[in-house]
Amino acid sequence: MLHDDATTLGYLENAAINSQKIAIGRSRGDFDNDITLRFALIYCVLIIGECASKISLTLRHDNPQIPWHNMISMRNILIHSFYAIDHGVCWNVLAHEIPQLLAQLKQVKINDV
Repeated sequence: MLHDDATTLGYLENAAINSQKIAIGRSRGDFDNDITLRFALIYCVLIIGECASKISLTLRHDNPQIPWHNMISMRNILIHSFYAIDHGVCWNVLAHEIPQLLAQLKQVKINDV
């Protein structure tokens, strides 16, 4: 089922918000040692990357401040190289990149036709 960019951006933002809610009060050690926490947070990152891949090329081009390629690449690495996931990279994305992404998403311009 295809969704318009606004709907897909909503799913992406919800996954980012959920990742932050899940991670509140948690540490890198928690992430490393709690498989349920790790799987939940990685799933949020997967949704973010999948949504990014569904955003139109026009919207991506019009909003270069969003790291579309990085989000899609992260999703691909997590899916296709699941056996070699770097927990440090994942935690950095969750702790630093996603909060920045949430701020950047507020600046996204959607040109409805």
